[in-house]
Amino acid sequence: MSLTATTSLSLAERARQRARMRSARDRFGRAFASVGASVLLLTILAIPLFLVFEWWSAAPLGDGGEQLLVLVWGTLKATLAAVLIAVPFGLGAAIHVAAFVGPRWRGRLRVAMELLESLPTVVIGLVAAIWLAPFLKSHVLALLLALALVSAGIALLARTVGLRERRRWAMLPLLMLPIILIIVVAASYFAPLNGWQPLNPWNAVVVGVAMGLANVPLVFNSAEASLRRIAVSFGTSAQALGAQPLQIIRTMLLPLAWPAMLGSALLAAARCSGETMIVLMASSNTPLLSANPFDGLRSLAADIALSLPVAAPSSAAYSRLLLATLLLFSISFVLDLLARRFRVDPQQTENRA
Repeated sequence: MSLTATTSLSLAERARQRARMRSARDRFGRAFASVGASVLLLTILAIPLFLVFEWWSAAPLGDGGEQLLVLVWGTLKATLAAVLIAVPFGLGAAIHVAAFVGPRWRGRLRVAMELLESLPTVVIGLVAAIWLAPFLKSHVLALLLALALVSAGIALLARTVGLRERRRWAMLPLLMLPIILIIVVAASYFAPLNGWQPLNPWNAVVVGVAMGLANVPLVFNSAEASLRRIAVSFGTSAQALGAQPLQIIRTMLLPLAWPAMLGSALLAAARCSGETMIVLMASSNTPLLSANPFDGLRSLAADIALSLPVAAPSSAAYSRLLLATLLLFSISFVLDLLARRFRVDPQQTENRA
């Protein structure tokens, strides 16, 4: 056998060995991925089954059903208050970044959102408990006045400032923050605005403001991709035809991206329904069945965190905590499934358009 034939055989054998190694690595990767997916699915299935089994074998609830109703009401109240803050601010920031911001400022605003998202909720809860709640107790009307004036100012700027100036001054809305502070400080010394004060400084309004601001990055990140794809695909053509920016937002962005925005709102609601630290620190943990936003509340997650260490196994309190955990899991799971149903891929949004 010649040297050329021997070299060809050795090269072919090496190629076969490499192919067998690649095939073995692929089989291992598929097996590892299958095991991981199976463990994840079994874990998701095992959590509600474990809770149901433990609750079934525990003591009867007794009067715990009425307490659960109060906790569910407090959870819904805190979630609604947070969503009313997170969704408008998050969607407004997403529309602003998608439609009016250039690439340089877009990256900076995303970094700012990532920094806000990285803040621990316990820090936000601490600030809400020791500063925001006492401040709102004395100056809630001044803050509402400041928000109304700033909103009117932003609406006026939106109608007077052109698109080129908006792209050049992309941080213009952030420059309104010092104006908010100046208006709040000035209005706080205006006597008629301090005539009404809530009885409880730690209430659903404080929880909504703190938890809503903490979930603004979640809403922003969920909606910005779809809005940006639509703005890039159709916004330029519409501007070339003479459409104004507000017309593009009203007639193109909002109608085409409403599934993504609704999914973002549902995802924020799922996240807020299970939030513990902010509700625990800023709500006064008063189990009240009240629709007044200036009354305290107690949520399912806060009650679980407070009562579980002292609940005796197989007792009525332990059974109530198990049922509260199952209800909280069900609420978060259903909201997350609905959010996944409405959140579509940006490419699908573009194809639908």
